[in-house]
Order: sequence, then C-alpha cells, then structure tokens
Amino acid sequence: MLAELYEHFSDALRSSVQSVVGAQVPDSVRHQLDAHRAILDAIEARDPDAAEAAVAGHLAEGIAALREQNQVEQNRAEQGRAGQNRAGQGGGGGGDDE
Repeated sequence: MLAELYEHFSDALRSSVQSVVGAQVPDSVRHQLDAHRAILDAIEARDPDAAEAAVAGHLAEGIAALREQNQVEQNRAEQGRAGQNRAGQGGGGGGDDE
C-alpha cells in the first residue's frame, strides 16, 4: 500500500516537474527522484536494512544541503551588514555646528 501510494506521488511529482521545466529535469531533482526510487525499491524488496540505509543517506544529503544553504544565507546577510556599516562610516556630515 505504501509503495503504491509513493509510486503515485512520485509519478505526479515527476510529471509536474517535467511540465514546468520541459523535458529536462534538473540534476538536483533527478538526484532526489533517484534517492526516493532507492527507498521505494528497498521497501518493495522487503529489505529493511537497505531501506534504512537509503533513508539515512537521503536524509543526510538533505541535512547537508540545508546546512549549506543556511551558510550561504548567513554569508549574504553578513556581507549586507558589512556593506551598510562601510556606507555609514564614510559620508555622515562631518562638521561642528557650534
């Protein structure tokens, strides 16, 4: 039952992606679909060790990707703050009005 449900959603996702990006599926999406396929194959084969390994690998990759994206966003934010600080130091009315 779970395998059939997954197969349905996998096909729907693949169709949706292909309709949005044309016949080309981005490598990152293809990689995710392959990872899901490996999980499904292990479940269908009733191989809990392979299923566990496939899920663990998929989750580890997802966590690594999220951490990388988070680092990129933090770097952008820091660069933005540094740029604002430099701009604020250079041009602020420098005279005494007394």
